[in-house]
Amino acid sequence: VTIEDCRLYGSGTYGVEADYSHDINVNDTEIYECTYGLVHLFHTGNVTFRDCSMHDSTGFDMIDLQNVWNILFDGCSITDNFVYYDTSALIHSTGDDVKFTNCHFEGNSCANFRFGSAELENCSISDRMKE
Repeated sequence: VTIEDCRLYGSGTYGVEADYSHDINVNDTEIYECTYGLVHLFHTGNVTFRDCSMHDSTGFDMIDLQNVWNILFDGCSITDNFVYYDTSALIHSTGDDVKFTNCHFEGNSCANFRFGSAELENCSISDRMKE
């Protein structure tokens, strides 16, 4: 599956959701104003988000990656999202080989900034704790 040059506006619950899937590429796509979070992947692998803008969403874990493998976020901008619940996080990750490279995090509001199994490389983070 390839999603390219799209605008995913308020996509119901999550901007991109995949269960028991593989080989997904999301490129140059804007994901915004979602009500549960930005991305939810469950038992899914070989997924790349490249040069995507993910912003102005609210809800639970913004990027929820459960039992995943070979997931890459490259050159993505994750900004101005709001996590409602103290038990949720900006990124919740369980799995193997989850990487964020050259990504920019700014203006996200949440009580928990845990990244789980995810590795961050050459990323900038300028977020705020929820009051």
